[in-house]
Amino acid sequence: MITAVAVILGLIAGGLLVALRRLAHRARLQRQQLSNHLRETQTALETSRRREAASLDASSEARQTIEALEGSLAATRDQIADLDEEIEAADALANDQSAELASMAIENEELRRRIASTELDLLSARRDLERLEAERPAPTTAGSLDGHSPDAEALWRLELARSERTWLHSVAILPDDPSPFGDSDDPLRLAIETEASALRDDVGAFLTVEVEPHLSDDPATAHLVLRVAQELLAQAARLDEPSHLSVLRTPSGAIALAMRPVEVGDVLQLDLTALALTGEVDIDLTSTDLGTHTVTLGAR
Repeated sequence: MITAVAVILGLIAGGLLVALRRLAHRARLQRQQLSNHLRETQTALETSRRREAASLDASSEARQTIEALEGSLAATRDQIADLDEEIEAADALANDQSAELASMAIENEELRRRIASTELDLLSARRDLERLEAERPAPTTAGSLDGHSPDAEALWRLELARSERTWLHSVAILPDDPSPFGDSDDPLRLAIETEASALRDDVGAFLTVEVEPHLSDDPATAHLVLRVAQELLAQAARLDEPSHLSVLRTPSGAIALAMRPVEVGDVLQLDLTALALTGEVDIDLTSTDLGTHTVTLGAR
């Protein structure tokens, strides 16, 4: 009986031992799993903490970047505002200058009209004077180019005074520049060159001249040569074609004034009718047809 009980108790104890061993094994396995899970959790936590720290650093850098960008944006806005003010001021100045330029253009056009009107009046006055001179009694030395009336010297001096005023008003650089007429040994040549220079400066005429030195010392002849040259230059100054005036003595002793175009193929349209009416000049009509206007002063 006791043996049976002992056997049963042994069996029970053995079963309990096996059960306890199994429980202990399972407990070890669960502990191992929990330890692994704990380590993974700790690793994940550390990773999360590092990520959080990195995120905080990145967030701080982002905040700093944002603050820098906001500062730059504010500075840019200030610059844009300053530029807007400068543009507005420049626009206002440009409008003022445009208005001033428009006023100057109107003024310039009015001056040009006055110059044109004055030139026409001057041309008319010259023709009237030439007509009056043509109606004067013939010179004492008939048929002589160098013959002159008693008042020829006075008229020549008056004409040179007019040429000197033209030089002072239109050619001289400064009002107090010394006049070249005072000690000139060739006043006729100087007067013709002054006339061309004045037209170039006053109306932008495309004119060049070539005058033979010391063409004549006779006042009447010099006066007539200068007046014919003035007429040719005044008409050529109104044209768009560049022109050249040559004043030379011919082999026969006459004085020839030839106005010709500078560019090949150009034709100058000049009216020499008034000159022909003076009775003291010859006009080469053949040359006129070819665009070169030649006026010859000689004995009749």
